[in-house]
Amino acid sequence: MKIYSGGGLKVKKHCIDGKRRVWHKLHLALNINTHKIIASELSASNVTNDEVLSNLFKQTCQKN
Repeated sequence: MKIYSGGGLKVKKHCIDGKRRVWHKLHLALNINTHKIIASELSASNVTNDEVLSNLFKQTCQKN
C-alpha cells in the first residue's frame, strides 16, 4: 500500500524521475461490525471498482 506525499503523486502523474512504474490497486471488503478484511483483490490501475465488485462479493459468499 502506498501513501503519497506531495512529491510522490507528482512522480506518478508525470514520470519525473524517468523510471517506468507499474501501479496496482488493492480492493478490500470489510466487515462493518468487526472491521476485519473479509475479501481482497489486487488489480491493475486501469481496472475500475465496478469490475472488481462481483469478485469481492463472490469471495464473501464463499466464506459463509
